[in-house]
Amino acid sequence: MPADGFADTVGVNVHVMYLDTAYQDHARTIGALRWLGVRHVRDQVRRPVPSNTAWWRAEQRKRFAALHRAGMRLTLIAGGPADDSLGSLTDRLGVIRGLRGVVAVEGPNEWDLNGGDDWAQNLPVMQRALYAATKRDRVLRGRRVQVVGPSLGREANYAVLGDLSGAMDLGNVHAYTGGRQPEEQELPGAFVLADGGLDVVRQTTGRRPLLVTETGYHDAFAQFGRQPPTGQGPAATYMVRTLLQHAALGVRRTFVYELLDQHADPAGLNQEANFGLFDHEFTPKPAATAVRNLLRLLRDRGDSPNGARLDVTLRGGDDTLRSLVLAKSGGAFVVALWRAVPVWDPWARTDLLVAPQTVTVELPRSFAVARAYRPVDGVTPVHVLTNTDRIDVPVGGGPVIVELSPTASAPTKTRGAPRPFVTALGPLPLPTGGAW
Repeated sequence: MPADGFADTVGVNVHVMYLDTAYQDHARTIGALRWLGVRHVRDQVRRPVPSNTAWWRAEQRKRFAALHRAGMRLTLIAGGPADDSLGSLTDRLGVIRGLRGVVAVEGPNEWDLNGGDDWAQNLPVMQRALYAATKRDRVLRGRRVQVVGPSLGREANYAVLGDLSGAMDLGNVHAYTGGRQPEEQELPGAFVLADGGLDVVRQTTGRRPLLVTETGYHDAFAQFGRQPPTGQGPAATYMVRTLLQHAALGVRRTFVYELLDQHADPAGLNQEANFGLFDHEFTPKPAATAVRNLLRLLRDRGDSPNGARLDVTLRGGDDTLRSLVLAKSGGAFVVALWRAVPVWDPWARTDLLVAPQTVTVELPRSFAVARAYRPVDGVTPVHVLTNTDRIDVPVGGGPVIVELSPTASAPTKTRGAPRPFVTALGPLPLPTGGAW
């Protein structure tokens, strides 16, 4: 796939109207998004505060508009009961109609968990109403706003819901693994896009392209029950592997849950306060830095070509090896390599050491420079070869990015350690010299 196309598969969840959380500081929220390098955000048309309805609606519009001006494209949850605390469907679509940058509207969120005993009867009605109203709206139709299906909280409920593919342009999945690796399903009740998981989803989405609208890892180590926590280092490794794995499976877009820890939770008692790529003071966690590094390595200064082909032969490794080939402009390519091996034990809550395996990347022709990177660790090459048609790469638990250039161009420059977000006066400047 085009390298720039991969960058378009990465998004992040935000809650810009959670005004009693870190999201209250919208300038720093935008600064964090721009620093991260993502182009897509997911949020919801929120409930007004009853005593401040007019102010609330105006503030919500202002914040969504600021996201668009910062270069973000919006996927907004708009589905729900016909007339509830979020306003009628007409009200919700009216808010969206007044916004720029909205690329998709989404059906009800995990309604099998939130909609009561009759959720399976009500959910198809709400989804079909959203689809019909969006397609009838001349403004939204003119902007080619797509309709995303509803998300479900439990895997078994796709069979209960049945086929709703006629009421969506894109299918919807929440893929939490509870501290497990993203490539396989091992935790009872968890859902990941492997080992038949896609077939389960297809019961509702048919052959529609898929979005993963939530996936992530939390570090609430004092919470008992619910999802097990994940150490910050392993979470960084798993997050990069998640994005690569989903792209390799053809997922249209993956939204990480979520941008910020919502509030301080020093005791680590509540997972909902600890899913952030950044903590509540806007300091990036290792997963944020790893995602940023991945996007910096895969960005393209020109137009990534569609239909470019590179026949790569991989030798060595075992059946845990995964790969993805990306095309860059100027005849360059990227080969991403990773292994479906656990680096974290969520029950013992300890790191797992993974012995590297040497993988030989054999190429159909010689490239002027081959550089290997480990995005979890940084954007400085860990191995460089010149005028070669093969490269030996040790692959352990963390992904390796092999960049192949037909010319002796300069490698990606390291821009130093990430800075914490310390100013509330406005978004941080973009990194100099970059595509973001």
